[in-house]
Amino acid sequence: LFNLSWALLTEGDPGAAGFFLRDVLEREPLDGHARVVLVWALRKAGQTKEADDAWKGVVTLAPGYEGLARVDLGRRFERIQPAERLLVLSRGKRTPAEVAAGLIGKAERLAATGDHAAAVRELERAAYLDPHADRIHMLLARAYRASGQGERAINQYMMTLWAQDDPSIRAEMAAVLKELGRHQEARVEAEKALRQDPQNEVARMVLQR
Repeated sequence: LFNLSWALLTEGDPGAAGFFLRDVLEREPLDGHARVVLVWALRKAGQTKEADDAWKGVVTLAPGYEGLARVDLGRRFERIQPAERLLVLSRGKRTPAEVAAGLIGKAERLAATGDHAAAVRELERAAYLDPHADRIHMLLARAYRASGQGERAINQYMMTLWAQDDPSIRAEMAAVLKELGRHQEARVEAEKALRQDPQNEVARMVLQR
């Protein structure tokens, strides 16, 4: 499918190329080359906004390809199946949510070793693939906090709370607000958490002078 898409693009049919590239990405959501070529196909088809949105996916999921923003059909992106290897006709499809789950597991292992920056990268990729998964935003908030990115952590805590008003998550956010020196906001959020869960120790600590 990738080779067919590439041939269609180079032969001047970017619309058909984009159609098949989306199928490629359904099968392999982390395929960086397919994401780059989809951007090129959209630009060739005059779909500028869609191309800009798709480029965000490249930057998030395959940052090593950031230098490929400009359409370059002179590149050799065709994929060759070496004759000495067994031909694999189908590996089955994995949904974006399934791929995101794998990235979450990798991020958790990285965080356990103390590599919070690497954990953030994997969780950002997971969030792009499965943006409505509450757990990803919660884990990303904690990873941002652990890597010293408090403001980003607050944004992720807010996204988690929009989906589920959990007093333990609200108390965590209050603690980060206090760390950032946003004491009045921290107090407000801690008080909200305590109204829902009067025994929440994190919220109590935030309210201590």
